[in-house]
Amino acid sequence: MLVARFEKEPPDGLDEDEALDWKRNWQDPVRGRVINSMRRLLVEDDCITSDDKEALEKMNAFVAKHEPTYPGVKMVAGTLQTLVRSPDFTVLNYD
Repeated sequence: MLVARFEKEPPDGLDEDEALDWKRNWQDPVRGRVINSMRRLLVEDDCITSDDKEALEKMNAFVAKHEPTYPGVKMVAGTLQTLVRSPDFTVLNYD
């Protein structure tokens, strides 16, 4: 659900000014909230554990797709890498 909100495109039929307003007033704030939500899931105790392989794989795919385009995603990428490399976290085998 978070990824779908992050990737939401502007409604059809907007002129250039309306599209810019939509991006500034809806898309940018929503993307910021999505990034913050993902990061909080990763840093808060017991939200994401090594047993949450599917969630971690989805976050990893999200990071791989969006990190080159959206600078804020680098925060999620860094937090995800720190978590997975933590000695308290069971390292996942993606094979």
